[in-house]
Amino acid sequence: MSNIPERAGTLILSVGGSPEPLRHSIASRPWARVVFVVSEATGGGASSRGQVEDAEIVYNKEKGTRGPGLRHLPECPRDVGIVAVPPDDLDRALALVDGCLAREVGQGRAVTVNYTGGTKTMTAALVLAGAAYDGVRLEFVSGQRPDLVQVRAGSEHITEMPRHLLGAANLFALARAQAGRRAYGAALGIVDEIGRLFGAVPSGGAEPPASWRQRQQTWRDWLAVLEGWDRFAFAEAARTLAHGLARKAPWAQALENEGVGPRLRALAEEVKTGPGPALCEDLWLNAQRRAELGLYDDAIARLYRLAEAGVQARLNRLHRIADTGAVPRGMVPEDIAAGCSLRRDPKTGAETVALPLYRALLLLRQLDPGDVLAKVWPCDDRGFATPEWQRQRNHSILAHGFRPATEEDWKKARAWFEARRGPFWEELLGRATAPQLPDRLP
Repeated sequence: MSNIPERAGTLILSVGGSPEPLRHSIASRPWARVVFVVSEATGGGASSRGQVEDAEIVYNKEKGTRGPGLRHLPECPRDVGIVAVPPDDLDRALALVDGCLAREVGQGRAVTVNYTGGTKTMTAALVLAGAAYDGVRLEFVSGQRPDLVQVRAGSEHITEMPRHLLGAANLFALARAQAGRRAYGAALGIVDEIGRLFGAVPSGGAEPPASWRQRQQTWRDWLAVLEGWDRFAFAEAARTLAHGLARKAPWAQALENEGVGPRLRALAEEVKTGPGPALCEDLWLNAQRRAELGLYDDAIARLYRLAEAGVQARLNRLHRIADTGAVPRGMVPEDIAAGCSLRRDPKTGAETVALPLYRALLLLRQLDPGDVLAKVWPCDDRGFATPEWQRQRNHSILAHGFRPATEEDWKKARAWFEARRGPFWEELLGRATAPQLPDRLP
């Protein structure tokens, strides 16, 4: 039971067929104004307006106890309003209740919403509308119930809804929605906010259920893996997953069983050994996730990196050239090395060549004239040609211009790689492209 402040304000009270708890709410403190939310008489059903306006109503059917209608109670102020809402139309009920709340709050009144009476739809409308205003108190009258009809007279007490838990419930739903878009970073930020909310429970406030604390921690661990993966922090994400597996956490075991764990560990290892097909595949899937969020500049930038990585992966896996930024000078023909940056290996002092994308492609073809990637790359009379999607990308905000990439730009770039998935990564992987990362929280 909460301590109820003795302050004048507006009580917005939903009215059903059991008036005793409502009388208790009206008498709980000196209200300046009471607004009764009643049901309309629709479809042949009765309205609860009579509970408010009739001179005399029944308070206890079993005992035949009668008394004044709610607005005629001595404790009820003269300033009374009535809002009639449809009993089973949530959209309309919410609009009417929200309009009432906006007027009361807009006039600077302290507002309490009591959702004890009325239909389930009326209750939902009052809670949803009240939760949208920080300063509005939400409460209901509880008590002993000898049956499913009425609370035992004299057992009523007012209970305040713990708003911090209501906020957490909304955040859980928001986190689930963001994870459903594979916006893992946004979802993780929301789940961290739930953790802060749980750590700042007001004195005397209701503690979050143990199941909610467990959910928050489970979601945080799961999202830490996917968020790290999404920003290419593969080793970090793999360590988080390993900790979960060591604890026999169900969420971690599920990721392992789905094949996510092996893929993640392969990526973490490939980062150490140089570009390979797993990184190419991951760039492709990462670009898809950016595009699904409408981040077309980011998505196409990842595909540009994929163009480089695909060539680098083949040089690495097929010809043992792990770094196109430092190719031993003796492996690069003079016509390819011409105009490239020359460097000295800091450890050996040997001269190396830094090959940009198209020079790396030339080296790939030089080493293997039948290389499938070199064969599917478009050419013109000058040699390897720049694809249209890449020319457009060069004018984008993430390259050399200020033109934002569009969905159409993304579609063209995606189609170009879609037609070349085999030589870019599937051939070296020896399998079809893996499914997208999970989008459903455990």
